[in-house]
Amino acid sequence: MSRDEKGQFLMGILSNDFVCTETTKRGNKRRRKKRSFAIHGKNVCKSTFMLCYDTKRTVLSNMLKHVTLHGAVPRVHGNKGPQPMHAMQLEDVQRVVHFLKNTAETIGIFYSAAPRGNDHIPVVFLPSHKTKLGIHNDYKQLWINEGVKYLHLTAFQTIWSRCVPHIKIVKPLDDVCAMCESLRTVISNAITEIQKLDSAAHDQSCK
Repeated sequence: MSRDEKGQFLMGILSNDFVCTETTKRGNKRRRKKRSFAIHGKNVCKSTFMLCYDTKRTVLSNMLKHVTLHGAVPRVHGNKGPQPMHAMQLEDVQRVVHFLKNTAETIGIFYSAAPRGNDHIPVVFLPSHKTKLGIHNDYKQLWINEGVKYLHLTAFQTIWSRCVPHIKIVKPLDDVCAMCESLRTVISNAITEIQKLDSAAHDQSCK
């Protein structure tokens, strides 16, 4: 039995067992409707009913509320229907991706090969002085001038990380030339004191 079928089955049982009068035994107006639970025609407590039909308290409460207001009709999710005006559209995502790719082609540094274990897309590094906030401000200003809707920073970063993760901002420690990289490798591989002194002296002479 699927989830929807089980829901319809339980709502049918709850609607049949729902017998409530408008007044209490003393003749006062009933403030809260009394609900009874039954299994095969025998009244049981709420806990036994949930255990028998394998349902949780929150699900049962929602079903009771739905049956009371609408009867035993299928439930419809509240978000079903037309999309809200602030929902993200496909065109918005495409504009962000297109902007990031253009930025990478303009100021990015393309690696010759993709890193091992990735999806065979070479990494593109943007300069280290760039930030995601600054790039978003450029994107925002561009579409404000064009009179087109733009996305805020959180959505912009989400699209960046999911659609074009190979475009990255290089870290300041990685933004070095080949000479600096080779000197750093020599210093890190130095073991003895003599090697360390020689590598440090070579580093000072190259500056």
